[in-house]
Amino acid sequence: MYLNRTESKKERNKSILSNVFIQTVNEGLNMKVLVRKQKEKGWISLPSEGYSGEAHLQEILFRDPDIVPVEDISSDTELSPIKLMLKEVGLPGSGATDLVGIDKNGNIYIIETKLARNPEVRRQVIGQILEYAAFLHEKGLDWLDDVVKKQKKVSISEYFDKLNDPDWDKESFEQNLRDNLNSGTFKLFIAVDEMNPDLQRIINYMENVLSMEIYALELRYFKDKDGMEILVPNVHGGKKKPPKPLPTWDWDRFVEDAKKKVDAATLATLQKLYEFSLQLGKVDFGKGRTYGTFRVWLPYKNDEINLYVITSTGKGNWFGFKSMVGKQVDKGLISEYIKQLKSLGFKLDEKKHVEVYPTFETAILNQEEKFSEFKKYTNELKEKLLGRS
Repeated sequence: MYLNRTESKKERNKSILSNVFIQTVNEGLNMKVLVRKQKEKGWISLPSEGYSGEAHLQEILFRDPDIVPVEDISSDTELSPIKLMLKEVGLPGSGATDLVGIDKNGNIYIIETKLARNPEVRRQVIGQILEYAAFLHEKGLDWLDDVVKKQKKVSISEYFDKLNDPDWDKESFEQNLRDNLNSGTFKLFIAVDEMNPDLQRIINYMENVLSMEIYALELRYFKDKDGMEILVPNVHGGKKKPPKPLPTWDWDRFVEDAKKKVDAATLATLQKLYEFSLQLGKVDFGKGRTYGTFRVWLPYKNDEINLYVITSTGKGNWFGFKSMVGKQVDKGLISEYIKQLKSLGFKLDEKKHVEVYPTFETAILNQEEKFSEFKKYTNELKEKLLGRS
């Protein structure tokens, strides 16, 4: 059992702690944990057990990633508990990151673990975590997706989709992931069993002078004679203010961005796709930092379904078939639509892609004849959906 600041942990441990009272006492750089059972008068001081090694600390964070108290580093509502933790993400020639975490909003956390007795906890660990961040910055979402598939046997989006979080949005999630990788925007954590003045001084300098998002995560570990484990997290580093809101995307901004990233023929197709989407249903724009997106919503029964998402890069567009199935759209309708798109050259399969989010490139519709057929098939799908509403 671990004590931490995440609500899910509190709820999970409520029954365990119902007859145990715990109090933490700070004495300078030392910390005591006092415990007593209900109706007992005296408090018992638990010894600081200490980790068996850095692998022990790393394993705790890997198994229970929401131990990391992300709410203590910023009041940004876009931060949420880490739900996916990767171990030993390779860095050619220099070992590997200890841990890489991802939350449902696409924020990326790089975590290096060190024990206080390790001399590297003072300076070398700073170089290591910066090297890992620079390495990850050079990689894209496809590379990270391959890492997740190797470790978790599913893609990043499939992993989060399986969590069944109603607030998770695939389009925003993937866009934020790409943006953070492209811009090198990561939350850096050095997880230690005990804070020391040297590391605190370095963290303060990097945070306050260099304006880096780097924190020390002190995780004190205690254990009683009956084997109950207590983990007390404490983040060292100032709580950041939420970032300034990014400029909102609209069609004019989308076009300006697309002009830098696609050829003239693809730009013309994006224009036609946008105009067609406005006729088809409701259109809204994404909130990404580095490229624009718009998506089209079709009415279905008493709800709306997201049919596709289009990007200003001309690549990484995708169909929302899986979410459509989740809203009880007939799989047969989707399969028939996939067959029609397949006849236009889309790399789709009516058996494999009915319950996923298949991607496509805008350029596949650059030919006028193909675009006209795409409009025809999509309008037919809309009419069939309306007929079943």
